[in-house]
Amino acid sequence: MNTGREVADAAALNGKAWYGRAGSDQQGLWYGPYYCGLPPGQSYQVYFRLKTSASSGTAEIARLDVVDSEGTHVFLTRSLTAASFESPNRYIEIPLDFTYSSRGDTCADPAVDDGLEFRTR
Repeated sequence: MNTGREVADAAALNGKAWYGRAGSDQQGLWYGPYYCGLPPGQSYQVYFRLKTSASSGTAEIARLDVVDSEGTHVFLTRSLTAASFESPNRYIEIPLDFTYSSRGDTCADPAVDDGLEFRTR
């Protein structure tokens, strides 16, 4: 479920960002379109670009993951706290390394909307 809303953000790569606020936006997963074009059997690095207004704390504020098969196969997950960010209100790029060992049944049927997902919660 995508929660939050799109906002204008001059510091974002395309001038727009997806904004979610604790206490006013419902928790949920943010993800783009499914992707079927990545060749299996190789290692990759994906970058998540995020910022937060939080300046301290050890509570989880976001969780990143790479999944396929409609979220049932998790390649990796990483939790973030405010301490994961150098300073508040500045974007950082967070790289995640993963090996895409096998496509399995993902992307096998063009009628089924599935594939790799790069998600933020």
